[in-house]
Amino acid sequence: MVVLIFCLCIFILILFVHPYLPIFVHCKLLLTSSIRLTRATTAIYRFIKDNRHMKLHALFATINVKLRGHYQYYGITFNFRGIKLFYEHVRYIFFKWLRRRGGKTKWIWDTFILLIEQWRPLMKPFISKSYALS
Repeated sequence: MVVLIFCLCIFILILFVHPYLPIFVHCKLLLTSSIRLTRATTAIYRFIKDNRHMKLHALFATINVKLRGHYQYYGITFNFRGIKLFYEHVRYIFFKWLRRRGGKTKWIWDTFILLIEQWRPLMKPFISKSYALS
């Protein structure tokens, strides 16, 4: 009886899941690992800290280039959560270092959100490579 149930489970697995199995395995391997996310976050932290003296429009443009590169590399179908998390980290780091620019008025979170959504928008996360289950 146990052998029959086992054989039935294997048959169902091969029949229904097998065509989609390579896609799941492939996408599972391409998710953002926590080590790479930490590395990318640390790199953007150092960049913003070292270049916070730049004009805002130049700093926004450079950060958007870095965000676009990250999204194009990690932006696959099942990884939106990882790139959204990276976007949130960049937003917080950018806010932190904008507040530490000397001699300027203090930023509050509400005006910062208006800045990055209306005046100089940061690039929103997007999926660059879509894998369809077919």
